[in-house]
Amino acid sequence: MLIGYGFRQEDICKLIINPETDKPITKPTLERHFRKEIDTGALLANALVAESLFNQAVGRAKLIEIQEDGTKVILKERVEADKGAAIWWSKARMGWSETRRLSGPDGGPIQFEEKTDARERVARKLRRLIAAQEADRDDGSPCGE
Repeated sequence: MLIGYGFRQEDICKLIINPETDKPITKPTLERHFRKEIDTGALLANALVAESLFNQAVGRAKLIEIQEDGTKVILKERVEADKGAAIWWSKARMGWSETRRLSGPDGGPIQFEEKTDARERVARKLRRLIAAQEADRDDGSPCGE
């Protein structure tokens, strides 16, 4: 499972001691004897996280097995729904997004029509304001009075 947690193979080798040499195994030995674990470790870890996230997102009851003296005890634990887990699941697994994409007809680009009338009206008003301001300055009165 260490592979699934993201540990490097070189580091895992340091944890496995060869009983004949009393030294850590080599990477080729790890790969030869633990091929299945290496190939499936990340998948198993991802599956456990996905199951946990899914249970949090939907607020499910989960079963916990505890072994005491060879007997199995099954407990039910209610997991309340977690909005954050549900949002993450919908974005990461379902491709949902909070971003809205705007488009024109048939998914094409949005078309903008240039409104020269509105621009012309604004330009006329600006010209009138500027002319009025210049006329006020020409009559000798201080600016703004």
